[in-house]
Amino acid sequence: MKKKILLGATEDGTIVFANVEIRERNGEFSASFDEVRPVEVTDEYLRERVEVMLECMSKDELLNMLEDYDCRPSELVDYFMRDQLWNYGVEGILDISLYPESFSIEGYDDEIYFESESCGQHDTREYLIPINKEFSEWLHSLWDTYHLCSLTDEEVDNVIKRIKEYEDEVGDIEEWIQNWLEEEWS
Repeated sequence: MKKKILLGATEDGTIVFANVEIRERNGEFSASFDEVRPVEVTDEYLRERVEVMLECMSKDELLNMLEDYDCRPSELVDYFMRDQLWNYGVEGILDISLYPESFSIEGYDDEIYFESESCGQHDTREYLIPINKEFSEWLHSLWDTYHLCSLTDEEVDNVIKRIKEYEDEVGDIEEWIQNWLEEEWS
């Protein structure tokens, strides 16, 4: 079983997901946490990101790009940005790998994407505003106690049941996020 579970938002305006896995072969439990930040993906925002990307490249890489695009240095940002968007979409410029969905919000001209902030074995309990505090505490306790440990068949069944109940309570994740965005960004 592999699940990406929406846990809630943070005081800093990010969203936290838990990635829970129980391996079938041995019942090994693992959990990690993703934190993503909503951003309005305007041309100006993308341009700033492309400028940073180009600043991190070596002189040789930049010279090769100027040659490949057959452009002047003053045009490189535009050419590179257009190329990235055409070939890879927004993810060619921004890391949206942890939650690649986009949303529209009334009053904003551009789509809202979720940039990856952090992932892995980091503890968000101190600043997480959970959807369901009891579930969040239970899951974090499970992580504290059983991460990379094998669960019995009965424990596996209980974990799966508890997660299913929570998912039913939360309902549609995208609807929850849409409502949260509209509330936070209004």
